[in-house]
Order: sequence, then C-alpha cells, then structure tokens
Amino acid sequence: MGDITMFKVASYFGFTIRNLTRLFKKGDISFNNYLNYILIIHSIELFTYHNNNNITDVAYQESYNSASNFIRSLKKLPDQFLAIL
Repeated sequence: MGDITMFKVASYFGFTIRNLTRLFKKGDISFNNYLNYILIIHSIELFTYHNNNNITDVAYQESYNSASNFIRSLKKLPDQFLAIL
C-alpha cells in the first residue's frame, strides 16, 4: 500500500491533519490503528482470494519491514476484531 501518512490522507480528502485527527477520535480509533486494520484486512484478502500463502511476501506487499513485524501487528488486534475474521 506504500507510504500512507496522515498528511497524505488529509490532503487527499481536503482535510487538515487536525480535522482528520478529530474524526478518528470521534470514531474512537487512532489513525495508526485504523491503517493497521486496513493493511491486515488487505493481507487476509491476499491470503484467501489470491492464494498467496507466503507470509513474508504478503508482509512486504503490505509495507511491513519484515514478516515478524506483520505477525506482531496481527497479535495486537483486539479480540473483537479477530472474532469477525
């Protein structure tokens, strides 16, 4: 997904960083956590729909520095999110 930053997202949608931060606070989630959820959902799609079973390849495709970082992100997910999966 490349280097996604709050600045880039805010600029794309015509928000200031401050306004975007407020929107995420109203949703009771941080920008970084939301971005991690999106990356993980996309990773799951790669595993399931594209038959990519190599965790290292998926980790790098999703801009993680290593498979270990990707696995660490998975472990940080709240139980409620994992129940949906």
